[in-house]
Amino acid sequence: MFKKINLLLFLSFSLPNLLAEKDWYGNSAESKNSKDFTYVVSSFNETGFEISEAIKEAAKKKNGYLNESKLFDAQIIKDTKAVKKILKENVKAEECYTKTIDGVDISYSYIARGGDNVIIVAPGFTNAKETMAPFVEMFWNNRDCDIVLMNFRGHGDLMNKSKDQGRLNNFFKKFLEVDLSVSRFGFKEEEDIFAVVKAVKEKKLEKDKKQYKKVIGLGVCYGAMLMAKAQGLKNKEGEKLFSDLILDGCWLSLKSIIDNGKNNMALFFDPQHGGSKWGITSAEYCITAVLQRWPVQMFLMWQVSKLSDNKLNDDIRVTTYLPNIKDTNVLMFYSRNDLVISRDYFETIWETINVPKAVVITSNPHVRNHLKQKELYKFACDNFIAHGPQFFVESQFKVN
Repeated sequence: MFKKINLLLFLSFSLPNLLAEKDWYGNSAESKNSKDFTYVVSSFNETGFEISEAIKEAAKKKNGYLNESKLFDAQIIKDTKAVKKILKENVKAEECYTKTIDGVDISYSYIARGGDNVIIVAPGFTNAKETMAPFVEMFWNNRDCDIVLMNFRGHGDLMNKSKDQGRLNNFFKKFLEVDLSVSRFGFKEEEDIFAVVKAVKEKKLEKDKKQYKKVIGLGVCYGAMLMAKAQGLKNKEGEKLFSDLILDGCWLSLKSIIDNGKNNMALFFDPQHGGSKWGITSAEYCITAVLQRWPVQMFLMWQVSKLSDNKLNDDIRVTTYLPNIKDTNVLMFYSRNDLVISRDYFETIWETINVPKAVVITSNPHVRNHLKQKELYKFACDNFIAHGPQFFVESQFKVN
């Protein structure tokens, strides 16, 4: 009895102090005013540390060549045709298709260089795989890594080109660039990942007569949630999918995204700024004003649920799958100013991961870390892949 009381007293005094010491989100006056506040926490250093300006400058110097690439321009990578041409001409990207177990065609860009490892990149909701082209540039000088950019069903060139699906779906295809009659909002998309991983492994075996030593999953936003889901499902069955996971701006759940969207419909058009005048077009602003009215929202939810096989009536949570992940290292990126993923959502995800892990916390908008701090992002990813989360302690976190 006395032991329990002592334990409770210890926790009541020590836990608040521990959390105060962490100061994960830069709550000091100096940190609040810092536009490039960057903090690191890992399972090997739970109190964490702020990345010094010296390390940031050293990372910029080492990886500064990335600034010469056009593929880090957010406007350029929206032009899927132009990006495809660049990737085909400059890095000999092969455009490939595979089929899921439920019969859906999935496309992916395969950049094979005979590497021992492969990085498979999964984009966010409404994004085509070409928007992930910055990662090709980022990992291009990692000669031991092949690179794959994948589309999820209903995205990119997988949108049904037919205009006979009704005005509402055509509206979403035009403004959100997703085919809601094909997308399943994360309920089936793990099959897309399984299919791509299987196809890439088969191509490697056929071409080089050997298998990859490491298969690394890098997911952004919606893609991060699905990478984690896919890994959790396979690990629960005793199978291995990814050796390492990099999750940037990971969704907590479908419901959390819908709830955020109901409060600010502009997030669907402009997740970085939530509808600030410089982040949204006048047409999108007018549409958002109409969508913000609750009768319109109720009608849309009903119509979208019909289009997507009633998936919006259910929920999918990444925390259902995270506890099943085993024998995997996890690196996360999170912004303290993220309008899509709240701090509470992120902490819930973080606390559910039971394998060696690290997180880089920034001040960038939602999933803009790889564009805004590309040199540091590459530095973190390279060392995570080479050394694991053990690198993310203050004594080790140095640029050589």
